Amino acid sequence: MTLSGKEMWRVRQWFPSLDERAQERLRIFHIELIRWTKKINLISAASIIEADFIHFADSIMGAQFVLEDIKASGDISEIWDFGSGNGFPGAIFSILETGAGHFGSSPSKSREFARGLN
Repeated sequence: MTLSGKEMWRVRQWFPSLDERAQERLRIFHIELIRWTKKINLISAASIIEADFIHFADSIMGAQFVLEDIKASGDISEIWDFGSGNGFPGAIFSILETGAGHFGSSPSKSREFARGLN
């Protein structure tokens, strides 16, 4: 699925403190998520236009909160997310903190998508 031009991408505006590498990787994830959704229904077709808000902003805010807490406590060095067929929130953790997020998926088609994100 190619981008129709109707999909919104406001993450850069909402999270200006994210470094350029994270911004680029998030955008690539967004593009790939939309492309793969046509093949294997990773997210609802109705949520594609506002996937930046529905899926990304929610995961980014949660990941930032958890990562800040982890850094403050120093107790946990890795986060595992099992069953994240569409990569949320595991891929977001991995993008925001390289090496922190690990995710896996059980259905073979979702695994194929997730492998491409690693």
